[in-house]
Amino acid sequence: MIADITISEKSFGPKSLMHNVRFTINDGEKIGVIGRNGVGKSTLFGVLAGTDKDFTGQITYKPGTVVVAT
Repeated sequence: MIADITISEKSFGPKSLMHNVRFTINDGEKIGVIGRNGVGKSTLFGVLAGTDKDFTGQITYKPGTVVVAT
């Protein structure tokens, strides 16, 4: 396990972007995120990188994991 992600709620004002999102990234996996404009892809990466802390949930990383957002 590289990361265990649980996002109970992420909103911008009245607009709910994520609700009850849960997934795990395991060693050796390759993942992609696809979606229409404005659905929260960049917001998800902000949460994963730690630059967006305004959400309810928990992100757990394997010790030694480095997350970089550019």
